[in-house]
Amino acid sequence: MKLISGYTGAGRYKCLADVPEEGAELSLLHCGWESCVRENRREQDLKGAYVLGFVRNGRGTLGMDRKVYHLEPDDALLALPGSEIWYETEKWKPWTYMWIGFSGRCAEMYLASAGFSGTDPVRKVRCTPRIGNYIDKILEAYQNSDQDRLKRNGMLLLIFAELIRDYTQHCTGPGSDFANQGAVYVKEAVRYIDLHYNQKIRIQELADQVGVNRSYLTSSFQKALGCSPRDYLVRVKMEKAREMLVGTDMQISVVAASVGYTDPLAFSKTFKQSYGMSPRTYRKVSGREEIG
Repeated sequence: MKLISGYTGAGRYKCLADVPEEGAELSLLHCGWESCVRENRREQDLKGAYVLGFVRNGRGTLGMDRKVYHLEPDDALLALPGSEIWYETEKWKPWTYMWIGFSGRCAEMYLASAGFSGTDPVRKVRCTPRIGNYIDKILEAYQNSDQDRLKRNGMLLLIFAELIRDYTQHCTGPGSDFANQGAVYVKEAVRYIDLHYNQKIRIQELADQVGVNRSYLTSSFQKALGCSPRDYLVRVKMEKAREMLVGTDMQISVVAASVGYTDPLAFSKTFKQSYGMSPRTYRKVSGREEIG
C-alpha cells in the first residue's frame, strides 16, 4: 500500500504532511506533534491552510500578525491562511505542542462554533488529552487508502466536535451576551465578521451566510449586542485600525486598506466618528509618528 509522502514517525516528532486536499466540508492537510528538548525558533508560511495549535505541556512563544502570544498548557491558537508565524519553546520548560492543518468550505463555520476567530485567536481548551488521542489516531492512518483517508477525516471531525462541545460547555451560557432567541445566528455572524473584517461584507450576504433573512439578523443583533450588524462590522474595523496606528509605522492609507477601505478619506471620516479625532492625530497622541 502506498504511503503518504510526508509521514515522519521519529520518537520526539511525528508528522503527517502532503495529504491530498479533497475540497470537502473539512479536509485534513497535515498534523503532528513535537516534544522539544531545547530552545529553538522556527518560522513558517501557512499559505492555504488553517492551523490550530495546542500546547500539551511546557511553555513557548508564538509570533503572528505583529503580535506575540505566550502560550502554556491547554492553550489553543488559530492561525489563518496566509499567516507568517514564528515560534519557539521556553528554555527551562520546553513544550510539547500539537497541530492540525486543514481547509474546506465549512472550516470558518466550524472554527466560529468552536470559539476561534481572527481577532481572538487564543483560548483555553479543556480537552487537550482527547485531542491528542485523535491526532495520534490520525498519525496511525498514514496509508494512501480509502480506509485510512476516512479514518483521518473522521478523527478531524471528532476533534472539532470536541472543541465545539468544550466551547459550548465552558465559554457560553445563559449569562452570556447572546442569551436571546436567535443567538446562534448572531454568534455565527460575529465570528464571520471577526474573520473577514478586512473584506467587503454586505449585510445581505452575511445573512445568507448564517442562514436567516436580513431583518431577522438585524433584530437579533440589536437584542444581543445593542447595535446593527453594520455597526458591529465598523466597530471591528476601527478597533483593528486603532491597533495598527498605535502598534505599527504603516502609512494611514495602508492601514485603511488593511481594514477594507479603498478610500483613505472615507476611512479617516469613519475613524474620527468613532474616536473623536483623525487617524493622524490619534497616532501623534499615542506617541508614534508615521514613516514615509
